[in-house]
Amino acid sequence: MDFLVKKTKVKLIKIASGDMDYADLIEAAAKTNLPLILSTGFSNYSEIKNSVELIKKYSQKLIIMHCVGNYPLHAENANLLVIPELIKKFGCITGFSDHSIGGHLSCAAAALGARVFEKHFTTSRKLGFIDNPMSTEPDEFKKMTGEINDIISGLGKGCKNLEELKCEKPIKFWARRAVYAATDIKRGEKFSSVNLIALRPLKKGFPVFNMKKLLGCKSARDYKKDAVITQS
Repeated sequence: MDFLVKKTKVKLIKIASGDMDYADLIEAAAKTNLPLILSTGFSNYSEIKNSVELIKKYSQKLIIMHCVGNYPLHAENANLLVIPELIKKFGCITGFSDHSIGGHLSCAAAALGARVFEKHFTTSRKLGFIDNPMSTEPDEFKKMTGEINDIISGLGKGCKNLEELKCEKPIKFWARRAVYAATDIKRGEKFSSVNLIALRPLKKGFPVFNMKKLLGCKSARDYKKDAVITQS
């Protein structure tokens, strides 16, 4: 730890899954007050809790990585639903240490809340090193990164209104319907399925969802054909 921090002057420390229960190492790392990544392969929630509580005695700069010690990681072992559980249980930035082939599991992890990603990288899988079969080449890594960023951007804020999604406003005007006069309607004439129609575009008037409530009611004014019905 002294070598890494004082000599190499690293900006961030990662505790590997094999050391995630090594209290002396974890404590020394946390005391540096550098951002700390805790990988959680081979562990259960109780072990993670012990390590997180030890780290938080000295530092709040913690990222927890969901990790499965399976090389290469097969999809059926990925257990990605652990990611939202880690977020809920520990309230930390959470990531995914992805040892699978391809980028699809990292994309799924992003949709589940992962915000930091670890992926083995190689300039060429032909080099024959031990990690190369599950490593990503430059074009693959670039593609995966773009897809992850798109997914995170696409998640939004969970709101469902036009103030959050202003891009929908002009489309709503043309896509939604209003209640219109299908024929000329005289004041005092009863509204019916013959003289009312739901048409685009949306205009301020009687809500089309409640159109049936108008049937049998008397018109409060004259309407020309194709005029929007405005009475409440």
